Amino acid sequence: MVSWFLRQPPPPLCAALTRCFRFMSKAGLSNSANVKVVFAHLDRLGLPRDGVVRLEHAAGQDQSHLPLGRPLPIFNVLAFYFELQQPATRSQLHALVKHASKESEAAHLSKLAEFGADNTGEVSEDRATLYEQRTLLEVLQEHPSVSVPAGTFIGMLPPMKPRYYSISSSPKHLPGKCSISVSVVQGRSPTGRQHLGVCSNYLKAQTLKKPYPTSVYPSNNLGPEGYGMPTVAFVKDTGSSFRLPAGDAPIIMVGPGTGVAPMRGFIQDRVADGKTENVLFFGCRDESDFIYKEELQAWEAAGSLKLFVAFSRKPGTPKTYVQHLVAQEKALMTELIKKGAHVYVCGDASKMAPDVRATLSRVLVDAGLDDGFEGGPVEKLRAAGRYCEDVWAAQSV
Repeated sequence: MVSWFLRQPPPPLCAALTRCFRFMSKAGLSNSANVKVVFAHLDRLGLPRDGVVRLEHAAGQDQSHLPLGRPLPIFNVLAFYFELQQPATRSQLHALVKHASKESEAAHLSKLAEFGADNTGEVSEDRATLYEQRTLLEVLQEHPSVSVPAGTFIGMLPPMKPRYYSISSSPKHLPGKCSISVSVVQGRSPTGRQHLGVCSNYLKAQTLKKPYPTSVYPSNNLGPEGYGMPTVAFVKDTGSSFRLPAGDAPIIMVGPGTGVAPMRGFIQDRVADGKTENVLFFGCRDESDFIYKEELQAWEAAGSLKLFVAFSRKPGTPKTYVQHLVAQEKALMTELIKKGAHVYVCGDASKMAPDVRATLSRVLVDAGLDDGFEGGPVEKLRAAGRYCEDVWAAQSV
């Protein structure tokens, strides 16, 4: 996990950002592809690592994100402006066909591009590319006769998008700045490729380096002398309902892993205002994953927080998840809901969030708080703006 503090802006902008932080939930960050990934693309395309290109406008394409009409290092073009690790798409596969000099490879690419068209539901070896999350580079490496001009290849790539993270601090605690908490994504794809999350690993790399001199811009790598690259960050009001209640109502927070990020900001904000009815259900594998442990325990010791921690892989401890603790604390949950508590859930959308909803629903039904509202008591809370989720699907590698 990487904690990042976005640097303090000039005073007028600082005041504006502080107001914005009160009403938004996300920080957007620019990022760069991994150096080795960029080099692998350049090598496969037969391009020099220190080459220079000029990007020109192509009719019918949105290229507002590109610096057109001036010489640029090809490394920087691929690293900063395009997504290189997305799974290959049908349109990309179709586009590669005409660049294959071997008929067998052209036929194979055509077959891959027709993935899913026959509705048989079968997954043959030829059609496994999209299931196995192969990148465009992997497809090129598996079809060596394909020779794609650099301009054509760049035109096939989707633009690099900023990554959004929940702000994990309150301006009342950290005036003029904000922090984010980022889980470093690393793993193996079904093809055996080492997958490194683009933004999380970019940020991790920058924490190990010195700020890069503003007078120097690398042409073929990121910080060859141990320097880091500048990171562009901005705040965005997502319009989400995932924000603190205006009054003194209690809050119940469920945030395992980095799902605790916005909860940390919530607690800082409420502690600064002297509001102590704060409950947090946090979950992690073991003590080594217990992020913000000292800070959370300090709030608990001060009487500002009721903290419940679920360990799923702690030696000598039964496997426990946050929904289990919600069920165990049914009396507390019922009491706080009756007092008008707002509930916040942040993290995995596929299993954790549905399990928490189901568990809380059972708790409230058993407590006699189900008055026949369509969808149950949790949906009633949601309709009243008292049950809010900030969830995401787990990333496949």
